[in-house]
Amino acid sequence: MHVIFTDFEICRSKNVVASKAIIRYVVIVILKKELKTVMKKYFYLSLLFWFCFIAGFSIVRVLKPPKISVIMSTYNREDLLPRAIDSILNQTYKDFEFIIINDGSDDKTAEILKNYAKKDKRIIVLNNKHNKGLIYSLNRGLEIARGTYIARMDDDDLSLPERFAFQINYMDEHPNITVVGTAVYLGNVDTQKYTTGGSADTKETNIISYIQVPVIHPTAFIRHDFIKKHQIRYNPEYPSAEDTHFWYLIGRKGGKIINISEPLLVYQQTSKKFGDYHYQQARSYESFLQESLAPFMQTNGLSFPPNPKQTCRILRHMEKTAQTKSVDFDIDTLKRLIKQRNCASLENETNE
Repeated sequence: MHVIFTDFEICRSKNVVASKAIIRYVVIVILKKELKTVMKKYFYLSLLFWFCFIAGFSIVRVLKPPKISVIMSTYNREDLLPRAIDSILNQTYKDFEFIIINDGSDDKTAEILKNYAKKDKRIIVLNNKHNKGLIYSLNRGLEIARGTYIARMDDDDLSLPERFAFQINYMDEHPNITVVGTAVYLGNVDTQKYTTGGSADTKETNIISYIQVPVIHPTAFIRHDFIKKHQIRYNPEYPSAEDTHFWYLIGRKGGKIINISEPLLVYQQTSKKFGDYHYQQARSYESFLQESLAPFMQTNGLSFPPNPKQTCRILRHMEKTAQTKSVDFDIDTLKRLIKQRNCASLENETNE
C-alpha cells in the first residue's frame, strides 16, 4: 500500500495580515505494507503539528495547490480597493488563492485587508513595512504563489465575473500559450473596448513585444511553470515599465503571448497610471528599447512608443536580421507588419 501526502500547507500565521512568511511543507510519506509502518505516518505528522504550535503558528488548511494564484499590490487605495477585491471574490471560477501585498500603506488599507482576510481564507495578505514599490511587491507575491496559473490584478480595476473561467478554459485548451491577455473597458462597461498590443497572433506579438506593450498588465494570465523554469521576475531597473520588460523576457525564452478580443476587465484611468509616473515611465521605456533593439540597430533618438517612421525602421532592421537567421522572427509576419504600417510610403516621404 502506498499513501502519498503532497502539497500540504500546514502552518499559517495566526494574524493573517502579519508580515510573517507563510510556512509550507511538502510531505511525502510512502508506506509499504510489508514493513507495517502505518504508525510512522502519524508520528511525522505529529512532529509537524508540534513544530507549528511551538513556532507560534496554527494549522489552517490541508489543500492541494489552487489552480490560480491572483497577485495584486496595493498602496493607499482605500477608496477603490474594496471594489477590486470584491470583483475577484465574485469570480464564477472559485479555485484560487488571492495574494495581496500591502505596500506600506498609511491609510485604512491594512484594516480593509484584515477584515477581508478574516472573511475569506483564500486571501493571503503580505505587508511591506515601508513602501517598496510595485516591482518588489509583485516579485514577493510570485515567490509564494502556488497556482498553476498566475493572474494579475490592479487595486483600482475590476475583473468581470467570468474573467478567470474564460482565461483558464483558454489556457487549458491551448497548452502552447504562455500568456493570455484580454481586451478591457475603459472606466466602465458602457465604454468602447480598448486594447494595448491586442494581437491574436503569437508570431506578431513576439515581434511587437520588442517595441511596445503586447498585453494589458492587469488582464494577464500566465503559465506559472514557464516563468519558474526560466526564473523570470520583474526587473527593478524598469520602474513603471516593469511589465514591458517582463513580456520581453518571456518572448526571448520562447514563450507565446496572445490576446483575446473579449473584454474581461474594467481598466481605471487614474492619475497614478497616467500622470504621476509619466516621466519615470518614459525613462524606463527608453532603457527598455535600448536593451531590446540593440541586437538589430542603433537606438539613439528612439521614442517610446516609437512613432510610425521609427517603427518602420525597426521592422526593417528586424527583417534584415531575421533573414540571417540570427533571431527567431517569422519573416512573413514581419513583411505583413511592414505592409500594414504602409512603411514604403513613409520611407519615400523621408527620402524626398
